[in-house]
Amino acid sequence: MLLKYLIAATIISVNLQGAGSSFQGRNVIEGTVTAGERPVSEARVFLKNDGYGQIAQTYTDGSGRFRFGSLSSGNYYVEVDPVGTDYERQTQRVEARPFSARGSGAAEVFRVTFQLLPRKAEGGADALAAARGRGTAFYQEVPKPAEMELQQAIRSFKEDAFDRGADSLKRALGIFPDYYDALVLLGTAYVNHNDFEAAVPLLKHAVEVNKGGWLAFYSLGVALVKLNQLAEGTSALRSAVALNPRSAEAAFDLGKALAKDAATEAEAIEVLKRVAQEHNKDKGMRDAYFVLASLYGKRNQYRESADALEAYMKSFGSKEIPPEQRENYKKAIERLRQKAAKAADNK
Repeated sequence: MLLKYLIAATIISVNLQGAGSSFQGRNVIEGTVTAGERPVSEARVFLKNDGYGQIAQTYTDGSGRFRFGSLSSGNYYVEVDPVGTDYERQTQRVEARPFSARGSGAAEVFRVTFQLLPRKAEGGADALAAARGRGTAFYQEVPKPAEMELQQAIRSFKEDAFDRGADSLKRALGIFPDYYDALVLLGTAYVNHNDFEAAVPLLKHAVEVNKGGWLAFYSLGVALVKLNQLAEGTSALRSAVALNPRSAEAAFDLGKALAKDAATEAEAIEVLKRVAQEHNKDKGMRDAYFVLASLYGKRNQYRESADALEAYMKSFGSKEIPPEQRENYKKAIERLRQKAAKAADNK
């Protein structure tokens, strides 16, 4: 999961499943996102169809660039969501209809530029100026050889060639030790290969280079929690959620980290409840209900535990859970409801 984010953040777009025939072409939509004179990194970019249905998403790289490929001819909307900044969301319509005398086999690159504006703030010009100052635009002048090594690493990771990709990133960092995108990509690659001790120094360096990069804090938090450095890991995950409140994955991992400490169990419940409520259509987040059920049961909150376990079971389709397992869930829910009734009678 983490590596997917980082590849997306370095220009390679994440194509969502179920896009259908509209993704069978060869056109490309690419562009840049800037604020003032600075590129904006790690801004989330959505690609939507003419009916405003989401097709794909990606993140801008350290130079503010993004790219969507393999597009058929048609009309699209590109929407930029600059999470963690005081800049407004923007949308532009793109007519990806190549002109060619050769007919339908044509393909083109369609370019679009976003110049972000500060969100309208109360308090007039002073507040507007403050909003401009708080924006987290981040930009690095990267030596071309280092950037080429990064692109080679991305290709290698997409081919599941971990060692080759890691070597490319090490060469990139040898050329430019403060290369943020390379630090985060290599650190996250180590996290995905369970080499957390190798990941932590790289990711700590990354958050020193760019304190506004939520992806680095997210990967760092996951690695530290896995190494049982719970306090520091939880702090990093808090930073990731603060910088990108819309990331369900970061919030979910924060909730799980908080659940490991009895002193923060109540906070864990509140975080996981928000994840479950705000991202209830995301099947990847349904485990939030399961963790909630466990936490509530641990705290003898049997009714809440039953409700959470029931919501977890209902989040699966009728064929996703074997009948025997579904029956076991139903029995566990019934036992919890009986305990809740008994506890209420004893009050």
